[in-house]
Amino acid sequence: MECLKDFALSVFASAICTAVWTFVLYQLRPKLNIEDLYVTDGKIKVKVVNNGRSKAVNLQMEVCTVKKGEADNITKHFSLDKEDFLILPPNENRIFKADLDGKIEDKIKDKDTSVRVRVYSTHSYSGFGKAEEEEFFQYNAQTGKFKKK
Repeated sequence: MECLKDFALSVFASAICTAVWTFVLYQLRPKLNIEDLYVTDGKIKVKVVNNGRSKAVNLQMEVCTVKKGEADNITKHFSLDKEDFLILPPNENRIFKADLDGKIEDKIKDKDTSVRVRVYSTHSYSGFGKAEEEEFFQYNAQTGKFKKK
């Protein structure tokens, strides 16, 4: 009986330690925020901010137009200046640029078309990754900015 109590206590202690360690590592994951999307000089510019406590590494970015269809959504991707970026330190930002290949008004002329931005990154120590996604719509030609959905 004593052996069973020791076994149960050790399993309980191990479970608590594992839960605490997992929670700590989970808190370290990147916390990226896609703050702004605007058009200048024939390029779409996306501002990404790292609001986390540690570096976000291996950032990957995707910018595309999404036309909501009856059956499937139709996407058209923009070519980026850098599709991936090595490190984004905490409390800093990076502006990604995408080529337009024409006017933005031609790309989003329908009401059901929006611009989707996705960013994926990992934590430098734990390797935990996180993906962020924002959709922007209603382009204002005077300011060059979009509204978030």
